[in-house]
Amino acid sequence: MRTPLASQRRMVQSLLTDPSVLDHGPASCIETHFSWVILTRRFAFKLKKALDEPLLHHETPRDRRLACQSEVHLNRRLAADVYIGVIGLCGDAKGRLDRCRDGTVEADEYLVKMVRLHERQNLQWQIRHGRLDPADLDALIDLLAGFYRRSPPEWLSPRAHWQRMQRQVGEEIGELARHSIRPPGLSLDNLGAALRRLGGELRQLIEERVRTGHIHEVHGDLRPEHVYFAGAPMVIDCLEFSRPLRLQDPLEEIAFLAMECERMGATEAAHRLRTRFARTYDEDSPAGLWHFYAARRALLWAVLAIRHRSHSDARGENDWYDRAGDYLALAEGHLNRLTPERNGH
Repeated sequence: MRTPLASQRRMVQSLLTDPSVLDHGPASCIETHFSWVILTRRFAFKLKKALDEPLLHHETPRDRRLACQSEVHLNRRLAADVYIGVIGLCGDAKGRLDRCRDGTVEADEYLVKMVRLHERQNLQWQIRHGRLDPADLDALIDLLAGFYRRSPPEWLSPRAHWQRMQRQVGEEIGELARHSIRPPGLSLDNLGAALRRLGGELRQLIEERVRTGHIHEVHGDLRPEHVYFAGAPMVIDCLEFSRPLRLQDPLEEIAFLAMECERMGATEAAHRLRTRFARTYDEDSPAGLWHFYAARRALLWAVLAIRHRSHSDARGENDWYDRAGDYLALAEGHLNRLTPERNGH
C-alpha cells in the first residue's frame, strides 16, 4: 500500500524541528517534484516521495529503500566521496522518530545521506558568475572519458535504436503542439521535419555506431547544476530510476551538456567541451551527428519544461514557457548551424 504523502510531510517537519534524529544543527528543506532534500551545514538527506509514475515506482518503504540503494551505488561512480549511504528511520508508538540501529529491522522510511557541496563549486554557479576555469572543463571531460571507457558497450538493435529516435521527435513535436507552443519566428512542423530529415541522413552512421559498441551506460542527466569542482571534478544526481534511459552514445551526453552551457550563454565552454571530448575520447564524428544529438536533446527538454509548467503556479508557468522557447531556439540554431559545417568535422 502506498505511503500517504501527508505522513511523509509530517516526517520531514519532524526532522527539521528535531535535530537529534539526524545529528544536525539548524536545517532547511528543498522540495522538488520527486523528493524532499533536508540541508544541514555538513550534509544533505534526500527523502523520496511516495509516487507511482511511469518509470518511477516509489509507493512503499521497500520501494524507496531499493531506490535509495540504487542511487547511492550508481552515483558513487562519478562522486564517490559525496554519497555516504542509506539510513533508515523508525517511529515509536508516540510517533517519535529515530534512526533504525538494528539493520535487520525494516524501517518506516529511508533517506540517502550525502556530503553537502558548496554552491560556488557548481558549474552552473560558475557560469552565471563568470568564474569558470577552462582547466576544470578539461578535467571533467577526462573524468567522463575514463568513465565511458570503463563502461562496457551495450548491444542494442541498431534499427530499433534509430527508429526510436525518429519516433521520439514526432511524439515530442506533437506534445508541444497540443500545448499550443508557438515561439515567435519558429515553426514546430518545420523544426520536426528538419530534425527527422537529418536523422534520416545519419541513419547509416547511427546504426553503425550501435553495431560497433558506441552505446554505453552513461550518467543520463549531465547538466551544469550536477557538475561540481571540489578539487577534482565530480558529477552527482545521475538518472538512477531507468537503466534504459541511461543507455546512450557518450557523444550525445556531452552534446547535451554543451547545449546546456550554451543555453546559459557559455558558448566558449560548449566549444571547449566538444573539442576536448573529440581529442580525449578519440571521437572523430561528422558535425551533423553532434548537431543532431544537441538538437534532439533541446527538443526533449522543451517538452520537459512544458510538463513542469503544469505543476507550477501562474508565475512559474511563464518561466517554464520561456524556457521551452529557449530550448526550441537552441534546437533550431543547431540545425541552422549545420549548413556551413555539413562537410566538416
